[in-house]
Amino acid sequence: MQLALLNRRKPQNVLQKGFTLVELLIVVVILGVLSAVALPNFLGAAASADQNASMTSTNEMSKECASEILLDRATFTTYATNDLVTVTTACTAAGGVFETAVAQTNTGGELCVADAAIANDTTCTITLNANGERTGLWS
Repeated sequence: MQLALLNRRKPQNVLQKGFTLVELLIVVVILGVLSAVALPNFLGAAASADQNASMTSTNEMSKECASEILLDRATFTTYATNDLVTVTTACTAAGGVFETAVAQTNTGGELCVADAAIANDTTCTITLNANGERTGLWS
C-alpha cells in the first residue's frame, strides 16, 4: 500500500526546486544592511577594550603600590612593563610611576582629568609619592 502511494506522488518539475531569484536578492540585501550596521561596532570594540584595559591596569597597579607604601611594607611587588602598562619607576617606599601603554582618547579618567588645552595627549601617567598619594597627568 505504501509503495503504491509513493509511486502515485507527482514528480516535481526541475524548475520548481530551490529559491527564486527575488528571495535570494532579499536575503542578500538583509545581510548587507545588517553587516553595514554591525561591522563598525565590532571593529571599534577591540580598540576600545584595549584602551579600557590599559587605563584600568595602570590604575590598579598604582593602587596596589600605594597600599604597599601605606602599609610600610619592607618588600614591594615588582611590576613589569607589559602590553597595557609601562612601569617608568618601580614601586618603592619613595613612590612609583605608571603609564598607560595603549594610546588613550583624552576624555578623562579617575586621575587623569581631560585638559581642554591639551587635546593630543594620549598617555595617562600616574605618579605616587612617599605618602602613597596618587596624581595623574596626561602627556
